[in-house]
Amino acid sequence: MALGMHWSQDIITSTLISAVLVMAICYLTEKWRLINDKKDLVV
Repeated sequence: MALGMHWSQDIITSTLISAVLVMAICYLTEKWRLINDKKDLVV
């Protein structure tokens, strides 16, 4: 990977994107788990 003038901004941006992705995945996983728990209660 070639480092340009804005390599520090690139690192910050990629870190933020990764953090957002991780939070979204965690949120969806938690939501999915709660949905499955509710299904178990109904049955």
